[in-house]
Amino acid sequence: MLLIESLKKPLKQVPLLQQLWKRLSLKIISIDNIRCQVRPFSEIQGYSGRTIEFFPPCKFFQLYLKNTEKAYKEFYNWMYYCLIDLKAWKINQKDGGWQNGSLIQLIYDIHEEHGLYLESFENAQQHLIKTAIEKKVKYYFDLFNSIKETGYLKSSSPAIICDYKNGRYYLGGGHHRVSALYTLGLKNVYAHVRHNR
Repeated sequence: MLLIESLKKPLKQVPLLQQLWKRLSLKIISIDNIRCQVRPFSEIQGYSGRTIEFFPPCKFFQLYLKNTEKAYKEFYNWMYYCLIDLKAWKINQKDGGWQNGSLIQLIYDIHEEHGLYLESFENAQQHLIKTAIEKKVKYYFDLFNSIKETGYLKSSSPAIICDYKNGRYYLGGGHHRVSALYTLGLKNVYAHVRHNR
């Protein structure tokens, strides 16, 4: 038994086994017991540590069910506001910002597709930033539609990640997916729970 315990940690670090370990350690959690990440940037926006309905995209998913065009416009405006006005592109992800995140990478990729090498985000062209935001908004609504049509399987990748602290579950990854599930009326999610983080 001691040998098995001593092997657990190194085995968890092998990439293929990391995925298996995540699948084995999934837990069913009530969405009502999940809180948004607690980070300085999410604090600025008013959803830090609050339930998922306070995460702005949750509102856009709810609106999408009633008025698709308006939902796209509001989601786009929110992303643009965060990115440019709140300067999310400068804020480290560990602080809840978007620096080096998927939207920023998409902006760099779109510039490259247009034959432009972007040395710094400050030199990004506005029309290409707008194109990237449009693509990202479409991606999130496609995700919402996929969950609506086929459901969200616990074996889906990437897993929803929660950090367990002080008797509560805080999202470490999966805010948009949990927002979609909440909007569609699901009560529980499968999440990979990390303790003592």
